[in-house]
Amino acid sequence: MKTEKLLFGMSLLFTLIAMAGCEKESEELPTCQNDQLLFDFTIQLSNYIDELISFHHERNPSFYYMYMDDVAKLNLEDKIVYYESIGEGYQPSFSSLWDGSEERVYTTEYVLSLNSVLDTMDASLRKHLLSVAIDKHRKKFGVEYVTPFQARRSGILLILSILQYENAYTVLDKICGYCSKYNLDDPIELSVNNNFNKFLIKEVSRYLSK
Repeated sequence: MKTEKLLFGMSLLFTLIAMAGCEKESEELPTCQNDQLLFDFTIQLSNYIDELISFHHERNPSFYYMYMDDVAKLNLEDKIVYYESIGEGYQPSFSSLWDGSEERVYTTEYVLSLNSVLDTMDASLRKHLLSVAIDKHRKKFGVEYVTPFQARRSGILLILSILQYENAYTVLDKICGYCSKYNLDDPIELSVNNNFNKFLIKEVSRYLSK
């Protein structure tokens, strides 16, 4: 009996310590110092991806899926279905092969991030899209030799765009607070910041679970 009480007491102690650790981590994260920061991020990322698509469009017009219009002209259901079907793997960064998967992903994520497209969805569909985007974002990290920088940028763009459209201030404030704490002010460079992306995935996953 004494042993059971001791084990219960130790279990309770470890639980309290873990909870205190989580609270401490939360307390150490500053609140957002600039409400405009993440909106500036989405504008910069959107402009960046738009220019990237235009550049490849001019160089390789024969590849139909590099055209923004090819995705934009699909009806809403087909856009989502198409997005769900792509981005399951990327070429190694040292490969000389052209990565069509990444091209399709960042073009599609750019189109889906547009307010004109988000306007056509109801809240439940936007939440589903956010869930798909987070799942795809996970697959852009943790694979040896694979660094789909452009698809990472478009993923961040889509995720932030949906959160902003939904006025998800709680999670946006945490993301902004993280950027404030670590002086992250260049959204283009976020594609190489593994810690930021782990934090982004964790917080948005928590938001989706509610």
